[in-house]
Amino acid sequence: MRSAASAPLTSELSRDQALLLTTMAHQYLSSGEWPTWQWVDTVLDRRGLDAPGLLRSLPRLGADRPGPWYGLVNHDGVNISRNDRVAVTLAGALHVPELQPYFAAPFLDTLAILVAARHNRPISPNEVEEFQITATDIRAELAPRRDPEPLSRWMARLPELMSNEPVTRNSTGELPDGTRWWALSRDLGRYREVTTLEGYVEVTATLIGQHAAPWGRDPAASIGPAVSAAPSTADRRLPITAPIPEELINVAAELMLLHLLGSFYWHSVGQALLSDGFVPEAHEGDESGWSVLQMLADRREVELLQVRANGHPNMVRLTTAGRVKALELRRRSRDRAEREHHLHDALVRWAYNQRRPGAGALLQTLPASPDWWFCGTEVTWDEVGDAVRYLEARGLLVGSTQFSGPPSGIRLRLTPDGEDCARSRQTVRTYMNEQRSQPSTFQITGDNNNVAFGNSNNQSSGASTNGVSSEDLATLVGMIRLSIPMLGLPEEQQAAVEDDVAALEAEAATGNPDQGRVRTFLQRVGSVVQSVATNPVAQNMVLTGIGTATGIPVPQLPQ
Repeated sequence: MRSAASAPLTSELSRDQALLLTTMAHQYLSSGEWPTWQWVDTVLDRRGLDAPGLLRSLPRLGADRPGPWYGLVNHDGVNISRNDRVAVTLAGALHVPELQPYFAAPFLDTLAILVAARHNRPISPNEVEEFQITATDIRAELAPRRDPEPLSRWMARLPELMSNEPVTRNSTGELPDGTRWWALSRDLGRYREVTTLEGYVEVTATLIGQHAAPWGRDPAASIGPAVSAAPSTADRRLPITAPIPEELINVAAELMLLHLLGSFYWHSVGQALLSDGFVPEAHEGDESGWSVLQMLADRREVELLQVRANGHPNMVRLTTAGRVKALELRRRSRDRAEREHHLHDALVRWAYNQRRPGAGALLQTLPASPDWWFCGTEVTWDEVGDAVRYLEARGLLVGSTQFSGPPSGIRLRLTPDGEDCARSRQTVRTYMNEQRSQPSTFQITGDNNNVAFGNSNNQSSGASTNGVSSEDLATLVGMIRLSIPMLGLPEEQQAAVEDDVAALEAEAATGNPDQGRVRTFLQRVGSVVQSVATNPVAQNMVLTGIGTATGIPVPQLPQ
């Protein structure tokens, strides 16, 4: 089955494009794991082929950036690193028949189960509820249709494959027992009559076309592949669509620099690039793409050559300054710590600016903000989820920690501390360090079986016989963290305590802390504090709290 919507994905590939897919797929079929990009690149390079260029040349549908898109693989080929694992999608399986019995057929069975669950589940007229299905439910439905051993292998592959398909990459997470669950999106209804892989790709292509509306593009406009032929100078396209909103102009400039660097990484700085290769001809009249190019020229990061009467150059080249800037963007975009710091600061600032009376900031709108980008690359929902949990654990943000993939309906609300952090215009790291360095007064009362401790903002108590709740653990850990600068620990021991405290904060953020892990980390912190702390007041305070939470008798030290 082939329609205008799915034609780019179903059209015949070049011999080299097909070889790229089969090289990845055959390794997956033999090992059960997608190979690293370094391996793929090396294998094809030994055959005289340009693997990165082939990857960028594969057809795909939908938005350039940001927005929904779908192609034959799960990577657009931009800023790819050697440890990335590029996976073939269901659309890609159309071109690799060997994959279909192990890959496509069980997915279609699973898709039918999701459609039925969405369609048949009872719904209350009075309560709003989330439509979800668990891996246990899926396995139970598939069990009568498949042998146990192939079914077990399929269930192990399922989370990864579902994350690569648009209709199943919605919100997902884990229950307290570790069972994976997925949200049942409204779009599943479109797949009721789908029974073949070709039919699935056709419906998916239509949905992508309807949902893709990046950077001012008319949603009713026809869609096509970003690149659909073997790589050549004339076919290169920068992922920029026009018109470009003013707030995203700097994002577009970073994208253009990275594109120029990525296209000619192995060439000299003076290598020329035809401008028609990355400024879409259809948008030449509105000047959006050209304005980005002119801005880079004004910064002396690109040089314009053979300028025509209308001010548009025939050719451009990346200057030395532009190459240095692009290399720095690429380095920073791959630095995990820098990406995390960016998201911590961006989420606090974004939530503050987006807040409305009585409601928080709707998280699913974040991709429309410049904060969704870092050094010319998009952040991921997994990274956003980690950042939200980090900020919650530090008392700056209130929101749902249980999401993975694009969230639906989740709102983020800043705590009073979070609002103070946003208003201070400091980074989260600087703000938290200043808060920790401020002197705090704690009151501790009780005996060896029950203790109450707190500061001017909270009071909490816990009994060791019942374990420690997430709320009490958060309060205890907050007290320990504030006490660390006052304990007088040697640098190495202080770093170890801070690492254990961070692990405890993560446990508290889960809402259901693992009591064994909590006890282990608290014991380690207590051992260090008891043996090397030099401030007896802070030492007594920390040890009393730990002793109460764990039930381990801790000697009271003289104050």
